[in-house]
Amino acid sequence: MERYRLVTTWKLEAAREEIWELLTGRPERNEWKGVTIRRLAGEGPAAIGTRYESVFRTRLGYKLAFLSTIVRMERPALLEIRASGHLEGTGSCSLTQEGDATVLRYEWEVCTKKRWMNALAPLLRPAFLWNHEQVMQEGAAALSRRLGVRLVSLAPGLTAGRPNG
Repeated sequence: MERYRLVTTWKLEAAREEIWELLTGRPERNEWKGVTIRRLAGEGPAAIGTRYESVFRTRLGYKLAFLSTIVRMERPALLEIRASGHLEGTGSCSLTQEGDATVLRYEWEVCTKKRWMNALAPLLRPAFLWNHEQVMQEGAAALSRRLGVRLVSLAPGLTAGRPNG
């Protein structure tokens, strides 16, 4: 399995609580192009143990599908998930208020489970990283549109290296 550590930072002109509510709410209305997120069960607010099915159709034409389970929540500052499926590992989103804006920092430490991706990773790793960056850029734009706020900055900050261990 090929391992990736991916870090992306977004800054939006919105209150942290407003972004938190959108991130942890039911994902019925999703404006993230090429992405489908479906809550698997339960009503009410998201909580530890809440599960989502996510499907990402990428610009390079392949699809990644995985199950996300919330493993840690610190309202409205931190959301951590465990992913299983085409991606295996952990992801987190931290939210920090900076004046009238909120900084979101996404960190992923995952392994790819698709055989063809692992076989071709020595050659295509830069393309896979570029593809991740494109998906995250669209995610930032979608969140900005959904909230009706300005996207102040987006820093892909790919730490393209493999995680230690």
